[in-house]
Amino acid sequence: ERVNAHLATARGRAETEGRRLARILDTMAEGVCLLDAEGRITYANAAGARILAVPLDGLVGVRYDAVPLHPPRGSAAPGIRDRLAERVLRRGDSVQGEELTGEVGGRVVTLRLNAVPLRDDDGAIAGAVASFDDVTARRAAEEAVRESEARFRTLADTAPVLVWMSDETGAWSFFNLPWLEFRGRTAEEELGDGWQEGVHPDDARRCLAIYATSFD
Repeated sequence: ERVNAHLATARGRAETEGRRLARILDTMAEGVCLLDAEGRITYANAAGARILAVPLDGLVGVRYDAVPLHPPRGSAAPGIRDRLAERVLRRGDSVQGEELTGEVGGRVVTLRLNAVPLRDDDGAIAGAVASFDDVTARRAAEEAVRESEARFRTLADTAPVLVWMSDETGAWSFFNLPWLEFRGRTAEEELGDGWQEGVHPDDARRCLAIYATSFD
């Protein structure tokens, strides 16, 4: 009877801890899934269901390759998923920051995935835990910045004047093509304080003082 009481107490504590862990996971912004050794989802948190635009009962119990992340035209999302599953569930590798692009709920999204294998007491792979978040908006913003920078460089390189820029420390960080042609040096040679090598020694102190004062 004492053994049974002890087991019941231990079981109750484990269930309490399990519910507490589930509540913690449900407050996370990232999706979290547990998979068994066959790649079947045994647990998913609320964020995971929201990100994948499916109810929890439509996620738990299905295999990773049945998750409704439909490949957009020209995408190889299922192949990517199979390769990731092979790495984690078969080879026991960890996956950090891998990205999957697919269609979820009628829109194309990019998910960033982290996954690590789970092992049993004998060291065999018993499943995996995976976390993922929607980075679609972030990737779109980064692409917009890249396009803006490309437009600026095109304009700067075709301008009939010498153009340079500095960063927040005062080190020079950009030179347009006319500047580099005028100097006969590469951007790498000019970056930071390299451009100062082109100032005549008689003018250097005055030139740098003017620059430092103006920058400050």
